[in-house]
Amino acid sequence: MYLLQYIISGSLAVAAENTRRRDLVKACLGMNVVSSIFAGVGFILYSIRVSLVSFHILTIHVGILAVLLVLNILELCIAIATSAFGCKSECRYTAMPEVVFQQV
Repeated sequence: MYLLQYIISGSLAVAAENTRRRDLVKACLGMNVVSSIFAGVGFILYSIRVSLVSFHILTIHVGILAVLLVLNILELCIAIATSAFGCKSECRYTAMPEVVFQQV
């Protein structure tokens, strides 16, 4: 579930950067906010899971959980930063009137 959310969020960010359409920037902003919420919940869940595992017996399971926790923290930072940039872009947006020149 988390992975699909991160993939959609990243794909929208790439599409918004390439085309620079306002609706894509808004969609990217919304998906990054949702993605940062998912990453925050994942951080809490992985932290609880890692704290419940006994560290006297280090297994591959503990290593995988630690790697997932680190990757989730990185996703949280990226989602928050991308959301901040998207919000900054939307707050500074001013609609420019279109000017049409008639050729004679």
